[in-house]
Amino acid sequence: MNDLIRMVASSRPARLDENEDTRPDPASIMAHPQRPVARPASRRRLVAATALAVAGAVIVGGVAARTNEPGSTPSATGTTTGTRTGTPAPATARALLLAAAEQTTQDSSNGRYWRIVIEQGERLEVGPASRPYAILRKISEERWLPTGQQAAAGAVVARMLGARPVGAADEEAWKADGSPRQWRQGDVVITMAGGPRGVKMAPAGAVGLWLAGAPVTMKQLAALPSDPAALRKWLLARLDTAAEGPADYLLFVAGQALVTELPVRPAVRAATYRMLADLPEVRLFGAVLDQHGRAGTAVGYLRNGSETRLIVDGADGQALAQESWHGDTLLSYQVFESTGYTNEAPPMR
Repeated sequence: MNDLIRMVASSRPARLDENEDTRPDPASIMAHPQRPVARPASRRRLVAATALAVAGAVIVGGVAARTNEPGSTPSATGTTTGTRTGTPAPATARALLLAAAEQTTQDSSNGRYWRIVIEQGERLEVGPASRPYAILRKISEERWLPTGQQAAAGAVVARMLGARPVGAADEEAWKADGSPRQWRQGDVVITMAGGPRGVKMAPAGAVGLWLAGAPVTMKQLAALPSDPAALRKWLLARLDTAAEGPADYLLFVAGQALVTELPVRPAVRAATYRMLADLPEVRLFGAVLDQHGRAGTAVGYLRNGSETRLIVDGADGQALAQESWHGDTLLSYQVFESTGYTNEAPPMR
């Protein structure tokens, strides 16, 4: 993850750095999923924390509606789609997750690469201490992970999508701050401007993957058990006992990674959904729109006033997005624009 974020940072025009020798290392501020923030978020400084490598986070809306409807609804891209018309609404989180498991087992696709396209970012508070305001920063990321034993290189394609004030009140405070086009937090420079696309090639076997708080190899992912109880036992054995939060919360976070972004067998994804269905604290939040306006159903884990959400298309078991909330404030999101196997070659530049 650090190399990816440094690559994205290096694509920023040099004029945006006041001192070339102090160019920021965004690896310290980009990440996913976030730890819940156990305090009011409205006028405090919110900083994302990380747990999964090669990932990130962002936010939309100042105090976002609980329906999750974005202020603007960009067109969905990629192959992932929203819930189909006519799909019965699930009555419980368990019902949704078990239905997703049944749909997932029908997926038998494979290919030379696992390719995933994600929009992600984070919410930050910037500006003077007397009148701080929130900004939204986004990043687009495309990952190519070789699936076989061939000596193939992986690739990560990334582009900064810029930053902007989150809501109307934030925009007013931004204007009162002189309408800056960039912000500095410590050694990190955040800009309103997007950046050019950057491609980073990774040698065979060197693409960083994380699961349950520790690095995981493609070989380990291929050998994951497809029985929900055995999968739970495997994950519990590698969870960091010093990590903050109860085991079920950490299992929920690990389960999110398995159903959204990691290249695992369909049977393992199905087992993950069934494992999540057995977690007693996972609750149903109902029908929502993800940050690209796609319809889905949200389930999540509520802890200390903060909420970790997974948005699923109940018609086909496809995970559309994951989000972090505190109260009515959306802290971060990842939208999975396209996921799946391909025999195409990754871009070289």
